[in-house]
Amino acid sequence: MAAGARNADPIEFPLYKDQAPQPVSSMPWLKQHMLDGPLRGFLEQYYNHDDEEEGREWTSAKILSDRHLHRGKTALFLFLMYHTNEQIQGEVFYMDEDVMVTYDGFPKGKFHLLVVPRETFLNVTGPSALRKEHLPKLRRLHAMGTALAKALSLQAEVRELSHPSANVIRCGYHAMPSQEPLHLHVVSMDLDGTGLKRKTHWNSFTTDLFLEASWVERRLEERGSLGLDMRNFRELEHVKLRCFRCPGEPEFRHMESLKAHNRACTAPVPAGGRHDPAALDVRRGSST
Repeated sequence: MAAGARNADPIEFPLYKDQAPQPVSSMPWLKQHMLDGPLRGFLEQYYNHDDEEEGREWTSAKILSDRHLHRGKTALFLFLMYHTNEQIQGEVFYMDEDVMVTYDGFPKGKFHLLVVPRETFLNVTGPSALRKEHLPKLRRLHAMGTALAKALSLQAEVRELSHPSANVIRCGYHAMPSQEPLHLHVVSMDLDGTGLKRKTHWNSFTTDLFLEASWVERRLEERGSLGLDMRNFRELEHVKLRCFRCPGEPEFRHMESLKAHNRACTAPVPAGGRHDPAALDVRRGSST
């Protein structure tokens, strides 16, 4: 089916499952393949076709030592390779010829999905590797994220979830992602998921570490690349815990006190993110 025809009809997504996702670390069959021959070959081919690494030859040994993929960073690659396996199929929310949508193994909200472009569609390791020429395919990825956000928002209303922000769904990327390849987060802003346990988890979704899909498109259109300043982002990982909804953004010393406040907080999610676009450009990289 042509892309235009497919996009003309709304996609019928399944219901978001109630049971907790199964991370790769709890899949013995899958975990044993993290360093196997087929995966090494797949990674070697992937990295040698990544625009960011153009002109550099990556061998499987170099990938595993330099990228530290043996520490779990291979999870999404494993999903792409072994998506027909029975264990993985239960963690795949939706799939077509261009994208794979999986449950986040450690969900940060009541709803948390990852939209991963298949290697035959868009071969990019992460946000820093994005370029203006990727925009046509990136917009297809973002359109999928928007469709998922609408579907999940409706599901939240039908389920009558207690948190008022469970039906507010945002799409974006982590400036400092813990996984490769490129993946779009589609997450509910209740931020009351079972996987949200650390300060870095909270800050990665409530500060400028979270790159909204719309900002990424605009930035690529204007600059050709994102030009991210990683020094700023490393500092943001460890800023004080704050409620991003409440006026004045009150501070909290511990995650437990913040999570208790978060569950009771009825303040609305700020429209369009916390900051104005011009300020974002300065904080996230060069403004020129």
